[in-house]
Amino acid sequence: MSSRILVAVGLAAAVVSGGAVAFLRTDFVANNLCAYAVATIEEATAAQVKVASCSVEPEKGKLTIEGLQISDSVGRIEVHIVRVFAQVMVRPLLQRVRLERLEIDHPEVSLSLDQSGSSPAQGGQCLPDVLDRFEFGRVKVRKASFALKSGGVRVDVPHAGVSVDGRGGKLKVSVATRGGSVQVPGRTIGLISTRTAGTVDLRGTGSVDLEKADVIGTDVSAFVKGTLQGLCDPQIEMSANLRADDLANATARLLPGILTGVKGGLSVDATVSLAAGKPRVKGDLRVKSLALEGFAPGDARIKFEVTPERVKLDRFELPMGKGVVAGSAELDLEESALPLTADLSLRDAELQEILRKAGVPHSLVVLKASGRVQVRGTLSPLLLAAETNLDLADFAVLDQRYDKRGAQRMFEFSRGRLASAVAIDRDKVVLRGTTVEAGASKVQVESTFFTDQRRGMQLLGHGEGVDLDDFNGHIGPLPAHGKATFAARVAGPYADLTIDSSTSAQGFRLLDLSLGEVSTQLSFGTRSMNLVLDQIRGRKDRSMYQGRIALNMRDSAIPMEAHLELPDAYLHDLIDLAVGLVPALSTVRDAKDVDGHLAGVLDVKGPAAGPDGVAKMVLDDVSLWDEKFAHGSARFSLHGQEPRLQIESLELLHAGGAKLTMAGRFGPEWQLDMDARTENFTLADLDAAESARLSGPLVARAHLGGIASHPLINASVEFADGKAGKAQLGDGDLALNIDGKAMTWHGTVGTHRLQGQAKLLDDFHYTSTASVRVPDLKPYVDAFSPGVEIQSGSLAADVQLEGSLLAWRESSGTINVTELKVLRNDMPFENDGLAALSFGPNGLLIHKLAVRAPYTTAQLNGSRGSDGKLDLRLAASVDGRLLQGVMPDVEHASGTFLIQAAVGGTAKAPTVLGNLRVDDGAVSLRGLPVAARGLNGSISFSQDALVIDSLSGKLNNGEARLSGGMEMERLQPKKIDMQVHIGDVNVKLQESLNATLDGDMTLFGPPLEPVLGGSLIVSRMKYTEDIEIEKSLLDFSRRPPTPKVLTKSAVLVHFDLDVHLSRGVRVENNLARTDLKGDLKVTGTSRALGLLGSVNTVHGTATFRGNEFQIEQGVLSFTDRQ
Repeated sequence: MSSRILVAVGLAAAVVSGGAVAFLRTDFVANNLCAYAVATIEEATAAQVKVASCSVEPEKGKLTIEGLQISDSVGRIEVHIVRVFAQVMVRPLLQRVRLERLEIDHPEVSLSLDQSGSSPAQGGQCLPDVLDRFEFGRVKVRKASFALKSGGVRVDVPHAGVSVDGRGGKLKVSVATRGGSVQVPGRTIGLISTRTAGTVDLRGTGSVDLEKADVIGTDVSAFVKGTLQGLCDPQIEMSANLRADDLANATARLLPGILTGVKGGLSVDATVSLAAGKPRVKGDLRVKSLALEGFAPGDARIKFEVTPERVKLDRFELPMGKGVVAGSAELDLEESALPLTADLSLRDAELQEILRKAGVPHSLVVLKASGRVQVRGTLSPLLLAAETNLDLADFAVLDQRYDKRGAQRMFEFSRGRLASAVAIDRDKVVLRGTTVEAGASKVQVESTFFTDQRRGMQLLGHGEGVDLDDFNGHIGPLPAHGKATFAARVAGPYADLTIDSSTSAQGFRLLDLSLGEVSTQLSFGTRSMNLVLDQIRGRKDRSMYQGRIALNMRDSAIPMEAHLELPDAYLHDLIDLAVGLVPALSTVRDAKDVDGHLAGVLDVKGPAAGPDGVAKMVLDDVSLWDEKFAHGSARFSLHGQEPRLQIESLELLHAGGAKLTMAGRFGPEWQLDMDARTENFTLADLDAAESARLSGPLVARAHLGGIASHPLINASVEFADGKAGKAQLGDGDLALNIDGKAMTWHGTVGTHRLQGQAKLLDDFHYTSTASVRVPDLKPYVDAFSPGVEIQSGSLAADVQLEGSLLAWRESSGTINVTELKVLRNDMPFENDGLAALSFGPNGLLIHKLAVRAPYTTAQLNGSRGSDGKLDLRLAASVDGRLLQGVMPDVEHASGTFLIQAAVGGTAKAPTVLGNLRVDDGAVSLRGLPVAARGLNGSISFSQDALVIDSLSGKLNNGEARLSGGMEMERLQPKKIDMQVHIGDVNVKLQESLNATLDGDMTLFGPPLEPVLGGSLIVSRMKYTEDIEIEKSLLDFSRRPPTPKVLTKSAVLVHFDLDVHLSRGVRVENNLARTDLKGDLKVTGTSRALGLLGSVNTVHGTATFRGNEFQIEQGVLSFTDRQ
């Protein structure tokens, strides 16, 4: 309407001025033209027009109207213009009129669009046809004011100015206003100023090219530019920047009662388009510190698209602490509930910030989340639902709200995953079906966080096999490790939360106490800060315990009350339980060192830093470094305020009445004052040395003094006239001293001395030396190795040890034997130089071990690994005469036997490779009519076989060769396969019977039941002993010879030996003189011989009772197989 008024005034002035110039230049016509101008304005505005004066200068084309008033009877329009001046130029040939200048001073325009007026002239065009023949020049509207009312909306602009510069058919237009307001029902928008510049083309359908339109309001500012095509059916394309630095005031003025709790600032960069009556806005929205109805997203950047039907957010970013939530969303504007869908991407977004911005400002749970969240719901009312699948970092459950100084992490993990369904409304945030994974652990959670501080939160959690190391290894302020199963409930106002949990754990470690398997009922209140562990049930290896612990965490002293029962426990389990808290116990953590059964009770009450307590214990079957005590008792009292631990009594009873007692105190000021001693002890009571059959009185004493950081310990062991079996140990005096971190010991036992030192730091490294002198070795060998027989001996050695007292069984050391003498079977043995050995965790290393005896030397070196792996080398040169002393069946031996052997593999499965070389050897066995000499040869052997490479020599001046070998399994003989060849061997079978033997024999089969086979040729054998048959038959007084007592051998030899009687086999005695021929087979066994075959006599004589008989032929047959 306002544009129609301006156009009407301008057209009227232009038409009238143009007509005056073109046709008439008289005053009469001028007056009529003023009336025509008034009529034109009335027709264009459909209102009544009055003018105070009107003048025309036809020759100059000028028109001046003063005191112009436009109004109608219904108040639709009210215009007051002080002055209108127009100057036109007429171009008759072109049928155009140009308005060179138009000036409108002090116009006051008031329009009410609520009142209906006359319709404009019908013509089907939005702009009059006359505009096609009309050109604008310069237009100035000065000091204008404007008021518009429409549908409850009122616009007031008290100061305005318009400038138009026409160039061709286009108009350069600029508009400036100052002050003003826009009033809508219940709200007012203040306008500070506007600046508008653009180009207007009124030809045809018209167009506007808006170069700028800056609107500065009290609450909102807008900066616009763009184009408008078609004033009748407009199509708009423009860009705009909108700013609202104080949304609280802006929404209070613009949207009172619609949105509440709005804060922050807003900035919009958008493009606006209008086509076919459908507006569309697209751009970037930036908000700062935004809050909306309890939801506080804070800073954000959003790309949006707005139509009358929807708001679409293509991409936005919302900072959440140090992280960000990004994604897209769509808001439906056609429904009053404002439905919302969103697809969000989180990157290190902080849960506590999300909850705070969602209206839950005091979360007890903090975390950083990355992943994807899909959201659906409405904004009015606020009802949102989401599905989450997130990677979590820095998760923690706090003992108080996260924004409160000093909040402690009760439960946490560094990395994990979360899957959950989330529901958000104005009252609460609900997480359903939540699964939290951390490492290999999984926890199920159902939780509700209320916006009402009095309602607080509700949380139910459940987990099985939860590894506490996955949760940074602590529960509250207490270090904790192990695997736990729990069911927990957290509920109540944020200021007074109650935590209840039923928990069980395996391999549980708390405060460096290794508690084993534990179950308990836990309760904790954030207001009272009372932590109660009730119905504690535990098992540490073999030990059982139970009890209750209560702590008040609100009091800085943390008062506590605890009751613990040990109905069935063991010392080693308790040491292993406490070794993490008391590292000094690591020196006795091996069950082989300290163990025993006990039952007891412990009561503690007072501040956690210094409570008072009493403990009572009954012990039995106690073992201290292999020393056994049948019974015992102990009573301790703790005085926490001093503080002081008093050992009222500690008594251990040994079988036979021996006793170990201890009493004293620890504290105050960390002082130590304890004494221990033995009563009625003897060396025989040392259970670890029971096999040594020790005897002699023994007294042990110890005093522990100093302070905890620098203890002073003096211990001594004394005994007199000690013996090991029959071996005299003499007197013993051993002492141990600890001065802070330094430990020393020294002592003598008879002729032996030892000393050592250790540093009680880190792994308690120690070194020790011992000097061993045994002038008479035989009693010691009889006592400690009764299976070994020696006649006499002596030993001198120096020992060095080094290692850790915490693992003394893995110590390393060296042994240097300077003297070793042994007399066995009248054969003296002694060391050949220094024997050096070393040992340690990696095994035993023999640097050199050389022994010599008459005619003999032997040397062994190598190693045996801790895994049993062997690497030994043996080199020996044995004089045959040594065999006479070590092998009772050897009557005579000589020669040299050289042995080279290597042992590998393991102790359980050794491998052996060696060789025995015989040089000029000689051997004869007792009771046998043969003797070997001049033996030379080589025998190779391993763990699987023995092979006679070559072995030959003289056997009773005859020739002998031995070959073959033996199969073995792990050095045990399994099968013999040997061959022997003898030639021209003269054997004296008995005093009057000699023979010469030739042949080849074999020994084959199992070692315990071999078969002796082959063939043997007997020659030059003559039997000459007389036989008195009658005398022996009739002499009844003759006694039979005493049978020989033979030791039954485990070896059973089977015979399959062929014997051929060759030349020179004769009998020459008082009964017969004849040659013998024949073949025999020896059968049976060495326990029952058999003989088969026959012997023939030829060309001989027989004599009996003085009668001589000629033997032509005789046969002796043998059929006995056994």
